[in-house]
Amino acid sequence: MESITKRWQLLLVWLLFLYYSGKPTQVTANSPTWQWTGPDGGIIYALAVHPTTPTTLYAASDNHMVYKSTNGGATWSGVKITSGNVEASALAIDPQTPTTVYAGTGGGRVFKSTDGGATWSGVTLSFADVNALVIHPQTPTTIYAALRRYPTFGGGAGGVYKSTDGGTTWNDSSTGLPGSGTGRFVHALAMQLNAPDTLYAGTHDGVYKTTNGGTSWSAVNTGIPVGQRVINAIVIDPQTPQTVYAATDNGRIYKSSDGGLNWSTVYTATIDTFYALALDPQTPTTVYAGARSSGILKSTDAGVTWSPANTSLPNSFVRSLAINPQASATLYAGTHLGVYKSANSGSSWSVSSEGMNTLGISTLAVDPQTPTTLYAAAAGGGIFKSDDAGANWSPVTAGLNNLYTTTTDLVVAPSTPATLYVSRDSGGVWKSTDGGTLWNAVNTGLPGGVRVWALAVHPQNADIVYAGANVGGTTAKVFKTTNGGASWSEASSGLTSGEYTTVLAIDPTAPDTIYAATYAGSFGRVYRSTDGAASWNPLNRGLSLCACAINALAIDPQTPTTLYAALTTNGVMKSTDDGENWYQTNTGLPSSPGLGILVGNISIDPLAPTTLYVSTSGGVYRSTDGGTSWSALNNGLPGGTEGSVSTLSIDPQSPETVYAGTAGRGVYVLRSSTSLPNYRIFLPLVVRNP
Repeated sequence: MESITKRWQLLLVWLLFLYYSGKPTQVTANSPTWQWTGPDGGIIYALAVHPTTPTTLYAASDNHMVYKSTNGGATWSGVKITSGNVEASALAIDPQTPTTVYAGTGGGRVFKSTDGGATWSGVTLSFADVNALVIHPQTPTTIYAALRRYPTFGGGAGGVYKSTDGGTTWNDSSTGLPGSGTGRFVHALAMQLNAPDTLYAGTHDGVYKTTNGGTSWSAVNTGIPVGQRVINAIVIDPQTPQTVYAATDNGRIYKSSDGGLNWSTVYTATIDTFYALALDPQTPTTVYAGARSSGILKSTDAGVTWSPANTSLPNSFVRSLAINPQASATLYAGTHLGVYKSANSGSSWSVSSEGMNTLGISTLAVDPQTPTTLYAAAAGGGIFKSDDAGANWSPVTAGLNNLYTTTTDLVVAPSTPATLYVSRDSGGVWKSTDGGTLWNAVNTGLPGGVRVWALAVHPQNADIVYAGANVGGTTAKVFKTTNGGASWSEASSGLTSGEYTTVLAIDPTAPDTIYAATYAGSFGRVYRSTDGAASWNPLNRGLSLCACAINALAIDPQTPTTLYAALTTNGVMKSTDDGENWYQTNTGLPSSPGLGILVGNISIDPLAPTTLYVSTSGGVYRSTDGGTSWSALNNGLPGGTEGSVSTLSIDPQSPETVYAGTAGRGVYVLRSSTSLPNYRIFLPLVVRNP
């Protein structure tokens, strides 16, 4: 903060509480500090509402995070129940002592809190992924866990496990369930509350039922066809418990009116997967279903007819549903973007995620003409937009298919920044011409099964776009459109077969010059085209022995003969002759045992291009001498795997402002003294001469 005098540095450190758009910000005198700037949210795998104080609820998310709200979802605070970055995947509240809460994790553990989620302890270590937890209503020390374990992964057994001592010990209660040991998949559990020894299990091979507390199970699948029996959700009518609903991974909802003996189809989706079901506890003929593509469906006639209930709900994967037991018009949806709340039985929804920060960010983009406009692609498939430099965010997903797929690249057209393109690892290319308000697929000419990893837009013509992809395994391809995606043609001449194209970069001063990086499973290559991708030539002198992937390419905007490459094991490599020759420039970068110097992303200051930023296995590093030396720049960044930086982006007009997208903690911003925002001062100032 060189431009601030020493007296003001001391004053800022010791006397001010600074808030940027309502978010607390600390400023230190010695080094710049990264600040979290959103978006609020995360993938919400499970929700649970307090049975007697329904303004208190819990949400399970990635990174072993369990969030709690005591004001009906208006704000949340989170506790990381253990180390690691897998998801908390299941929740259950003790109905008699609601300060006792259980959480299951994807890492195969069950945790227990006896103080309303403030602290947690692990109560088992040997299970497979925990998909569901249910508690006996009269004897709440009796708990059931639904477990899934893929045979190839090893570890604990799948099936249903039971504890009769509040989770201290567990026993296998899977007799009669399909599969065996590590090959059992149980996705859902539901307990008949007036007869709690009766439970239903949703498995990979249909619905199974026990009437003896899990001692034995039997299949109850009459009416559910073979091949349609992966059951992800089950719910029982609390007033008429012989009525049971089951939802599947191939878009079907089934209903039984005789306790599972017979089933009928009450809904069929064209292409979809259901993950959640919920019944209105006061009017159980009202049923809600949460889906991967359809959002939320609602039936008010016990499943006879269904209609969407998605107004103001973003186009997002719905993982979980929960209803206020005392005021059933209030319900919550756990999505891949966070929690949404409805106060009118699903007629409309509002975001309810403030305080959640477990979003993984796969890519960032800054509007080059209005750099307070930012875009962040979430690993769970959604895209967020901020119009105020990250102070506030909103999802912009209308029109995107919401299959659970990662956005591999997001680019803003430099000449027409309302035009955006995104690529998805299984979904091709999508385009918006209104700043993300509406998206349309633009895949005509792209082959079926294409996986697009990289995009590059001509700096003067938003209709000319290049897509780096692979088709049919590892066949490297580049595709080009000259009409904004209305049609694509292949432009791969000269690329080596057996590879796939992962990175593209356009020379800003000579846009017919394009660089492509490919990967073949054990080594990376760089190619250059000087004729708009009509032909490609390899540029690998110095890279030929690199047994690593090339994660990013960056071109010096003022001296475009200078290029940088970010590699998985060889760190940063630099060329000063259009990529003809490469050499390492890694002094100061961290090296990981067995991994070498892993660099995932690289960004260049457009006004002072000898200043570079890279994301590494050890955090963010900066060079001010064109990569000759590097120093760490991690003050304020979160630790752990979830805090690792996956993507970087620089404000092109104020390049002292840098944004970092993390693997599981949202977006952070670094601002030097010259780019400090306007602050609101809440403490009185007392100024004394030093």
